[in-house]
Amino acid sequence: MDFLVNKMGWPSIGIARTSAVIFYSLEKRIVPRCSIFKVLSLKGLIKKNVSLLTVLQAPEKSFLKKFVTNYEEEVPKFLGVYRGTVDENDGRFGGRRRKDSRIP
Repeated sequence: MDFLVNKMGWPSIGIARTSAVIFYSLEKRIVPRCSIFKVLSLKGLIKKNVSLLTVLQAPEKSFLKKFVTNYEEEVPKFLGVYRGTVDENDGRFGGRRRKDSRIP
C-alpha cells in the first residue's frame, strides 16, 4: 500500500476499490509494472490516467505487448527496467540516477 500511494501517487481510495491488487507480489508484479508505467509517464508516452487495474491486472503476455514491446524503440533497454536490471530513475529515462541499480 505504501509503495502504491507514496511512490506511485495513486489514491488510497482507488486501491481500496480494487483491493485485489494487494494480493499481487510486490517484487514480481507490482514494482516491475509500476516502474514501466513511471518511465512511460516521464517520457510522455502514455496518459497518467491509465487505471491501476489496467497496469496490474493485465495478463503477462498482454502487459508486455501493450506497455513494453510497443515502446522498445522509444525507450532503449526498456525490458531491463521491467526485469529490474535497469533503474527507471536512470537519467536516460528522464529521472534522477540512483546509486542502487535495483528497483525499490
